[in-house]
Amino acid sequence: LKVKGYRTQPCSSCVYLLLGGAHGFDGKDDSNSNLFDAIVGRFAAKLGKKRLVRTNLCEDPKERTKFTAAQVAAFLSTEFRRGMLAHAVAGFE
Repeated sequence: LKVKGYRTQPCSSCVYLLLGGAHGFDGKDDSNSNLFDAIVGRFAAKLGKKRLVRTNLCEDPKERTKFTAAQVAAFLSTEFRRGMLAHAVAGFE
């Protein structure tokens, strides 16, 4: 998404980031997707299905590296400061 939106400003002025922990939203690696589906369903109902994207922080989508929510938040904070989060949003739009 960052590459796709590079050197482009996003149209959206507000973005919601939903962060799961290293063991999913239920603390059990989301072995049952009911909770995750319910959470995403709430966002879809409010924002519309076409306004949601799920992405992987790893370059290889098959990689299953686990990050804590704190690690993800720190990464996103850095990407925001660098302007790269805006490029990712623009790439999605």
